[in-house]
Order: sequence, then structure tokens, then C-alpha cells
Amino acid sequence: LQQLAWLLATRPAVRDPAAALKHAGRAATLVGPRSPSMLDVLAAAEAANGNFELAVTLATRALALMPPGKDAELRAAIETRLAGYRLKRMHDE
Repeated sequence: LQQLAWLLATRPAVRDPAAALKHAGRAATLVGPRSPSMLDVLAAAEAANGNFELAVTLATRALALMPPGKDAELRAAIETRLAGYRLKRMHDE
């Protein structure tokens, strides 16, 4: 569900913001609210729906949950997306 939500939120060819948010919500229920990668997906889904303030909050929370020195690649990717959300830009892949 998490991967499907990501695709529906970030791929212009198949983008479906409402479905992305629905699947991301279901995945978050299964994974839990303390997963940085899940919060990243939720942030992308919220941004795809135009909810940029919530996307900023979720991405910021994801970064705060990441242990220092771990997952540097994911951290950098979330930071890049967070900067876009602050500019009211959804993430495209």
C-alpha cells in the first residue's frame, strides 16, 4: 500500500491524489505513525492534494524521527521534498 500511495502521489502519468491519500492512510494504520518513510509518503500524498502545510508538518516529523547518522540518503531526499512543500510544490518522479 505504501508503494502504491507513493506512485499515485508522485508519478504524473498515474497521479491520483485522492487515492494516494486513501492508500497512504491505510498503510499508516498498518505501519504506525513513527515510521519516517511512512510519514514521507503521507507528506507526498498531502502535497499532491494541495495540503502543503500538513505535508511540511509530516516531513518535518519524519526527519525528527530519523536517528542521527542513519539513512543519509533518505534524510537528504526528505529534506529536498520538504523544501518543495514549503514552496507549495508537490513532488514529481
